[in-house]
Amino acid sequence: MPTPVRAANAAAVLRAVLLHGPVPRTRIAEISGLSPATVTRLYPLLAERGLLRELDEPDAAQTVGRPRVPVDLDASACAVLGAHLGARRSRLGVLDLRGRLLGAAELEHEVPAPRALIDRVCERLGALAARTAGPRRLLGLGVIGAGPVDAATGTLGGHPALGGHCVDLRAEFGERIGLPVYVDEHTRAMAAAEALFGRARRVRSLGYLYVGDVLGFAYSAEGDVHRGAHAAAGDVTHLPLGVPRCAPADAEPCSCGARDCFLSLAGEGPTTARAMRLGVVPEPRIDLVLKASRAGDERAEQLLRERSRSVGAAVSVLAGILDPELFVVAGAGLTEAAEFLPELRVATRTAVVPSAFGARVNAVAAASLVIDRVFRDPLGAVSDVRGRRSAPMNSPING
Repeated sequence: MPTPVRAANAAAVLRAVLLHGPVPRTRIAEISGLSPATVTRLYPLLAERGLLRELDEPDAAQTVGRPRVPVDLDASACAVLGAHLGARRSRLGVLDLRGRLLGAAELEHEVPAPRALIDRVCERLGALAARTAGPRRLLGLGVIGAGPVDAATGTLGGHPALGGHCVDLRAEFGERIGLPVYVDEHTRAMAAAEALFGRARRVRSLGYLYVGDVLGFAYSAEGDVHRGAHAAAGDVTHLPLGVPRCAPADAEPCSCGARDCFLSLAGEGPTTARAMRLGVVPEPRIDLVLKASRAGDERAEQLLRERSRSVGAAVSVLAGILDPELFVVAGAGLTEAAEFLPELRVATRTAVVPSAFGARVNAVAAASLVIDRVFRDPLGAVSDVRGRRSAPMNSPING
């Protein structure tokens, strides 16, 4: 069992390689603040677990002295799984340790019994892993969703795809796949992924705003995402933007009674409902609104411009309170719609960029829960997996 000091040192070594690798051991020591001797002692422990490897080519930047062998993450030895439980669609992914997506899949569903949905997700995850992970060892599964999440116990409550029940996802998924399972709220997981290997890898503080069927906000400082006293930080659904005069004339009042809350001005539901009333789209889908805009429909373009300005207003409010170094936005009609980012940025002085992961953000974020655990405690996290190689016979992944 690694001591706390050794565990912290191993984490520092692994993160130095994540941010700067491939890099020689001497440079790892400089970056991490550890002694070269400590780095040398830790390397074989991390290499044995399939986390680090030496490259065949010497350091190209070296001009004198004994050749220095660069060290990099071993992306060929391990993989992680992710599952995002959406209201009508679940998104699945397999990632390597650098956060690169090896494979992805989507699963359409209505509102089945929780166990039936979990069975289907595990079955699809097993097929996806078998097809894309190759010989890599699976380190765990991350599961995310919108709603009240207790990351400590692995429970998710009130999720529509689970019939509104409170479900112990850690136990349910763990029983089926025989791997460690980590559970968190989806926007917090997205912020963690962005800080690990997205656009925020080199910033000290991050604001992250997700705008979709549901709205969510997360704030990260020094790599740690704030959860709040009751794990409920980031509820911005009815954030008042103070611009009722700018609310569309045909906007319906929100369930909270306001016409100028964040949901009423920027949520996918209200936006697509307006698009349908205007005859822009035949069904409430934000991707169809974006498609209509790019096909020259001025009504669709105006809708998306208004929505982007409302998102910018929300960013301005949140940035004014927390003052993050960088703000990342994600969600359909934003992440892949660069033409509307100028409208969003007009309302704030904070640097705002779209998520680095595009339409795959949910799958990447889910799997990142496992990678985050590995980078925080590489000796403990991977040691746990090595001690749990046998899985239930009905496991679709390890059986």
